[in-house]
Amino acid sequence: MEKSLKVINLKYFYIVPCVIGCFLPTLSADLIYQIESESTILKILGTALFLFGISFNVILRGLNLKLLLVSLFLTSFFYIFSISSFLFDSSDSLTHLLRACLATLICYFFLVISKNESKSLLLVITILLSFIALIGVASILFNFSNGEKFPVLNISSTKSIIFEQNVYGIAMFFLIFICMRYKEISSKKIVKYFIIPLAFFALLFSFYRTVYLCLIVLLFLNSSRKFIHSIIILAFGGLAFIYFGDVELISNILKLEQISNLTGRLEMYKIGWDLFLQSPYIGLSELSIPFYLQYTTFHNLILDTLICGGILGLILLLVTYSLLLRKSDLKFYLPLLLLISPSLLNTFYLFGPNILGFSAAAIIFSHQIDEKKWS
Repeated sequence: MEKSLKVINLKYFYIVPCVIGCFLPTLSADLIYQIESESTILKILGTALFLFGISFNVILRGLNLKLLLVSLFLTSFFYIFSISSFLFDSSDSLTHLLRACLATLICYFFLVISKNESKSLLLVITILLSFIALIGVASILFNFSNGEKFPVLNISSTKSIIFEQNVYGIAMFFLIFICMRYKEISSKKIVKYFIIPLAFFALLFSFYRTVYLCLIVLLFLNSSRKFIHSIIILAFGGLAFIYFGDVELISNILKLEQISNLTGRLEMYKIGWDLFLQSPYIGLSELSIPFYLQYTTFHNLILDTLICGGILGLILLLVTYSLLLRKSDLKFYLPLLLLISPSLLNTFYLFGPNILGFSAAAIIFSHQIDEKKWS
């Protein structure tokens, strides 16, 4: 009894470092000041913080070897990625092996936390995401945004203190998801009247159309009057069309001409498919991507997995995701699929040591641990 009380009292000493440790690699100080080798520094700091947090957890609880082995299996696709990288360039593959080990420890972290700790974890994530949302909205209001501008409207967008605009948009979608569906948080007045409106504005200013669509679906799923809200959405859309009246103007604002080829992604997908065919079983490695693209990803979870880990990596990924969803109640399948759907156009992996992989995993595990707290 005394030990359990001690663990409860000290939970924030491992929850907070683990959350911040996984958030740091995704952040950037570009909004305020440019730091040389910023990404490397934040990754090292983030890794150190997370290792401190998980070590503190193990000291308090002891190491559960069975759950560690389960974690190893659930994150096995990361190890396939690291093997693929080693085969492509052994001298530059160590970071991918370290990422795989971190992913295993992140998965272990979620497997060992209790209901009470899961609640505290989501609270910490909500506070940090709200802070990021506040900075993003403030950068617009006080005109120090670092993002692009909306076409025609000439309104700045923002990525807040996150390194990439689309990642910021997805993070804000996660914040809204938690605030609208997690009962322990959604019932609070500050959430209803401040954080949710703030997150809506933050998501809007990310100017990421994928999460716009995800948000519409989330609002529909979260509504008890789906038919009425569908009519309202259609009515607002019709009024906006009548108001602007100019199809070309609307097209320019929303960049509709890019949708025909998924903002240029179809060309990337063709290149990616050719890369996959070069090494279909275990992949050509993500180290190979910069040789063919100016990016480090093909912005598609399935295609990136095929390139980084081949058919074997994709099978292990699908097994992991299927097992995680299978443990959740059937009524949560659609919301949870909606949660991970942005990864199909902006790749992130569950258990990845970053803001998206960690937050999404936290939400999914919370549905398994304490599903009654979710609407």
